[in-house]
Amino acid sequence: MNKFVYKTGRLVAKAIDSIYLKTKVIRNELEGHEGSALILSNHEMSLDFIALYAKVKRPINFVISQSFYNTLSIQGLLDKIDAIPKQQFKTTRSSLVKMKNVIKNGGLLSLFPAGLMTEDGLSTTIPESTAKFIKWLDTDVFFARNYKTYFINPKWSKGLKKTHTKLDIYKGISREELKTLSDDEITKRMKDALDFNAYKEMEEDKTIVKGINNLGGLEGVLYKCPKCHKEFSIKTFDNKIYCDSCGYEEYSDEYGILHQENEGDIEFKYPYEWSKYIKDSLEKEVDINTLNMEFNTSIQTLNSKKHKYETNGKGKVIITKEEIKLIGTINNIETELNFSLYNVPLLPFKPGVHIELQDQLNSYRLILDEPLNVMKIINLIKIIYEKGVNNERNS
Repeated sequence: MNKFVYKTGRLVAKAIDSIYLKTKVIRNELEGHEGSALILSNHEMSLDFIALYAKVKRPINFVISQSFYNTLSIQGLLDKIDAIPKQQFKTTRSSLVKMKNVIKNGGLLSLFPAGLMTEDGLSTTIPESTAKFIKWLDTDVFFARNYKTYFINPKWSKGLKKTHTKLDIYKGISREELKTLSDDEITKRMKDALDFNAYKEMEEDKTIVKGINNLGGLEGVLYKCPKCHKEFSIKTFDNKIYCDSCGYEEYSDEYGILHQENEGDIEFKYPYEWSKYIKDSLEKEVDINTLNMEFNTSIQTLNSKKHKYETNGKGKVIITKEEIKLIGTINNIETELNFSLYNVPLLPFKPGVHIELQDQLNSYRLILDEPLNVMKIINLIKIIYEKGVNNERNS
């Protein structure tokens, strides 16, 4: 690790923290800790690593998403601080070796076990295989719990907001205790430490965040009307979210909590309640065992020299219980690609914008003809994963 580059990056992290997060550290039990450790954090928004980088004095090896890494022009700097790019929910041999070496050399390794940040204010799924990975690392486990970072930059919004956040770093599992715990017990420890409900926490804390009630982009998540049940009829304007088919409407207060506009209409106080209604209704509408749903899409591939995705194909994406199939023309070549959904709880995505498919060699960004179908595909994948995990447990 290049110490000069790391220290310079830490100064940048401190500056960002002072402007946007204004982090108050509740406790930092990494102070005085010697030797290796794994740091597990919750994932509320894209800058969740900033406070950890700014507040912990010892150098940290951050595990970052391969997708995020691919689109950055500062890959050389990330390489100099020994950041470890990793595909979400998949781990290559090379990334495993790098992570293990950090621990062997007495370093600090940081990762987000949930893999993807939330789109509706609730924690996303921690894959069950994570517990086995933690046991394999064989080191002390610390939890770094972020509070209220979601509202700085929700996954569906544009731009950064400013607020006051908190960070609690504490030792959750010692290396010795790790050897005695079952996978289920480790998973429970992680969930107990890192699960969050951003809206309820904000409602209780009552911190005012300027711009928190601007709902622009939330229609990419809450795409179905709970009153007339029509899909893709939801629009947003300023602090209002409404159905342009039946007139259903809610508005956000200064804490991001939703309220009905018309007396007698159903009220979802929190976006995750509305999101759950949409996923539950989709689960009732489709038979996962016979699922075969198609979506037309433009296909983008990564230009590694320009560090950006470029459109160079057209096709369709097909969702079944077992896989996602991408069929189309890429770089004037007829192509068919298959991506297994076994033990995949989510895909990288931006609500109402794109989803990403990754294999060992390439990453594909899909710009659907109907972008609001992005969240529908994500809900289907959640349903497939939940049913698959439950079936494995019961078999």
